Amino acid sequence: MTTAEGAARPRLLLDTNVWSMLGRIDGGPAFYAAMAEAGVEVVLAPSVLLELARSGNVVASGRDVRAMLAGPRRTLPTEAELACQDVITQVRRLHPGWLRADPDVARWKQLHRYWTVQFWQEARQNWPAVVKQVRALPTADADAVYAVQRENHQVARDAGETSADWYSPAPTSPGWLRELWPPEPGLAAWRSEGHGIFSLALAEAAQGELASGTYRTLADWLVTYLDPSRITDRAWARFWISEIKAADVPHHWLTNTAQRQQVLAKVTSSSPRDAQHASYLVQCDLFLTSDKRFAACLQDMAVSAPFEFAEVAQAPGDASDLIAELKACVGDASANRSSRSA
Repeated sequence: MTTAEGAARPRLLLDTNVWSMLGRIDGGPAFYAAMAEAGVEVVLAPSVLLELARSGNVVASGRDVRAMLAGPRRTLPTEAELACQDVITQVRRLHPGWLRADPDVARWKQLHRYWTVQFWQEARQNWPAVVKQVRALPTADADAVYAVQRENHQVARDAGETSADWYSPAPTSPGWLRELWPPEPGLAAWRSEGHGIFSLALAEAAQGELASGTYRTLADWLVTYLDPSRITDRAWARFWISEIKAADVPHHWLTNTAQRQQVLAKVTSSSPRDAQHASYLVQCDLFLTSDKRFAACLQDMAVSAPFEFAEVAQAPGDASDLIAELKACVGDASANRSSRSA
């Protein structure tokens, strides 16, 4: 595959398991050379680096990181930044009165630079220190998602049901929220989950308790532009229930849908982190994973997705000539994407 002169190069994102295969053979330089020859731009997601940091073997993961940093690449923002940027963009379009008169742009730039530049520099310079830092972070949010996924997987298996795509209001919901809720089949899951997650993040931003975890992370991004005191509960609920579309918040939709789609197959402790990787499927054109179940999950999502995202392909799990096999996968995936767009 070659890139036409002046055309943007296809952006390739690899799952953690593929980088691990490359790390085992010290294949980073050869891989980057092959991708340059194929006219592909390699992009790196911080969620992959964080997953490597949580793996059990510091020596092996350090080898994988060296493979990731062995050639020219572009580092992506975190999924939290991308999801919050989507929300802020829609607030600016629909409710500019919710925005701060003087947004903290410097704070946003500081956070962005840390995750796209400094974090990767730290990983190159002192990987064991990064591993120690990451392992000290709380895992309660991922653990909670995993517990819900296991429970939903059991329910789906016992009842022969598919993933829960529609939600009813919680029994404890206030009357005004029930009035906003659509009739059966109910509210699309991504809307209900988005309202719940970002409501908690806004509350965290307003209270300023500096808690850790997902809500604090989202709050750090949201509060740079949004003023929670200007947003009423009713207006915020209406925003999520009826004012925006899935294509307006693609990063949230991808993560939430992947979490629900995963329950139809085997659920493991890594499933929540795989769903984080799914958020980046609109930040790349091709995504390769050696996880057969995860590839199938994402391919199923593409069938009914309300917007287009990356071509997903399964990389070889154990190839005698890994670089050549990956190059062939990239060529096939790029051809498939081109034929879909034709």
